[in-house]
Amino acid sequence: MLVMSRAPGESISVGDTQISVVGMARGRVRLGIKAPRDVPVMRQEMADRCPGLQTPEPPSTILVELPPKTTARLSAASPATNLATIARLVGASEIQAIFDPYLENKTFATLTDILSLGASVSDNVRLLAGAKMAQRKRPRLTKTFAALWFTQSGVEAGEVRLMSSDEHRRFMLLSGGKALIFGMSLNSIAKNEAAHLEPDTEDRAFFESMWAAATPL
Repeated sequence: MLVMSRAPGESISVGDTQISVVGMARGRVRLGIKAPRDVPVMRQEMADRCPGLQTPEPPSTILVELPPKTTARLSAASPATNLATIARLVGASEIQAIFDPYLENKTFATLTDILSLGASVSDNVRLLAGAKMAQRKRPRLTKTFAALWFTQSGVEAGEVRLMSSDEHRRFMLLSGGKALIFGMSLNSIAKNEAAHLEPDTEDRAFFESMWAAATPL
């Protein structure tokens, strides 16, 4: 198989057939195909259903599904875009757990914004934060605020626990066996960082071990 990269407005030729990239939007590529009348042009699913069909379709635009992106760059200059990027990476999955040593009350406002952009959260989401966030003279993470956010967001059995570890990893566990890894704390997303999806095997086992040792907020 020959693999080629083309930008919108560029084309490739296959014999007397010309295939042009008309545009790209929302994970789809629009292709324009010019072929002689005696060359059948049809969608693959139609060809699979009707292998004997030889009547060519007229030149048309065909939509091709692209796999969703699993990596992204975040920018300190565009926090709103960062929120949209995180929501896009979460996609149709549910947020099941969050590991963020610097999780605080402000983090819940960030989560509200991410949810407003189409992401969803599990009814029993679990949040792991550093113990020092709740033990200061003026705690930055409080049980009252967390409970209010759970109620406001319709989360029936959400829970926050505190860990004593100084671990600096930050990630979300998502449904579908995925983990979303990000470099910054969710209480401050205006950062030049990277985010990416990966299988959750190692991260979920790590989270469960930390959760078991943590204490309730």
